[in-house]
Amino acid sequence: MKLAEEAGILLQTEKDIFASVVKDMDELIRIIGDDADISVNVTGITLKTEEFELFLKEMAEKNPDKCNHITIELTEQATLKIDDEFISRLQRIRDMGYRLAIDDFSMGNTSIKYLESNVFSKIKLDGVLSRHVVTNERSQEIVSTLAKMSKGFNIDILAEYVETEQQKEFLKESKCDMIQGYYYAKPMPIEEFEERYKELEKKDMD
Repeated sequence: MKLAEEAGILLQTEKDIFASVVKDMDELIRIIGDDADISVNVTGITLKTEEFELFLKEMAEKNPDKCNHITIELTEQATLKIDDEFISRLQRIRDMGYRLAIDDFSMGNTSIKYLESNVFSKIKLDGVLSRHVVTNERSQEIVSTLAKMSKGFNIDILAEYVETEQQKEFLKESKCDMIQGYYYAKPMPIEEFEERYKELEKKDMD
């Protein structure tokens, strides 16, 4: 993304990625059903532009049955200026039907301030916290505190970079709603994902 920004093609690149996700939603809904949900990282630089908002509106109007299956993850929030104009833009995007999430959430003032806007439905813990949650007491305390706080705001909390059984068990005990990482699977093509999903379904039935 940094290279795309330096080359002046960041906005178009993120629009192309988003359009590709919308196209793939047909397959994901076919495989998973109405519970299908996919997250798309979008940089704050792009999300603050009027052009991208209009693009999202056009995509929602052309694909009204897909946008509510898509979560837009705001990245690089620490560098963003949080003002009324940006919050209003996020509210309009949410009203189009998209879900909004905060990526790399921690105890920083910027992350906490986003919760006041009441436009986000999910927060993703900073990966450093998830990685060290078994061995670092401070990480454990922060994760537990954030999990309790998210419940008060009625926001789901997701832990990423989960690779071990010990991590998974602690995060479940800490009331994290969702867990993501190599413990379950590595990134894969959609064809391979379908096979993996069928295996998991069969395992659950057995």
